[in-house]
Amino acid sequence: MDVSSQTAYTYNIFHNRGNRTFDGPIYLLPITLAQPNGYIQFAYADFDGDRDIDFAGHSVSETYYFRNEGTAGPGCAGTLGRLPYSVPGSAWIGSPGTALTLENGLPGAPALLGISLGANPSGVQSCGIGIDFPGLSSLIPTMLDISGRASIAIPIPSLPGLSGARFWTQWAIADPQGGFIGTTTNVSFSETRMIVIW
Repeated sequence: MDVSSQTAYTYNIFHNRGNRTFDGPIYLLPITLAQPNGYIQFAYADFDGDRDIDFAGHSVSETYYFRNEGTAGPGCAGTLGRLPYSVPGSAWIGSPGTALTLENGLPGAPALLGISLGANPSGVQSCGIGIDFPGLSSLIPTMLDISGRASIAIPIPSLPGLSGARFWTQWAIADPQGGFIGTTTNVSFSETRMIVIW
């Protein structure tokens, strides 16, 4: 779990590296910018379980909730409107296996996990490929289970120079009713997700 702290002038977030140490502060929110008209309380946490830090705040009269999507491009629905989504594990230096998980895909379908050093430079406005193919470092095939889930563990080397490195992931699922029309089959996509190594 990451840690937040408050001073007289800012709220700070310290990122948990997963090895009993913290980086930070990685985000500073000036109180005067957060709520210029009065006192506000903040809570920083992964409220939606996607391992991205969200935050909620409360002033005298209103409650605010800000969800951190952590994504660089939208997904693309498949059979029965199922929208696949990815759930990244904590990516820390020396991790023996950071889990990159797909949920809500077509049960029993073949799938590919693409890992790239960049997002699609032209962006993705609708159903499409969100990772940068020239920067593609891995394309990993797998099969989804009967619940439409798959998980692939990626080891991260113990190299200090990787701290702060970013990579992008996207899942492609063979789906006859997928919104993306391929050459041999239709495809549904997860969102494109940026992952930072800590």
